[in-house]
Amino acid sequence: MARSLVAVALLLAIAALAGAAPPDPLPRSPEGSEHAQGPKKLKPVKKKCKNKDPEYKYCHDVPIECPWSCPDNCYINCHTCSPFCCE
Repeated sequence: MARSLVAVALLLAIAALAGAAPPDPLPRSPEGSEHAQGPKKLKPVKKKCKNKDPEYKYCHDVPIECPWSCPDNCYINCHTCSPFCCE
């Protein structure tokens, strides 16, 4: 009988500890701040063909989004009017 009481008390103690909320690893920010909504999403970078040759008149100065795979190292091929990645 004493063993069963000890076992019940132990189970109750474990249940009480399991029900307690763990401490937050990061401090919470006010609800209206940017951090409450999560990290900001990066906007895609837009580049333009700078070649003023009449052959590329349809592509000259037209903003084109860079691919997500290389948002910083993107150039525009004025002949095809499309972005490509480079290092």
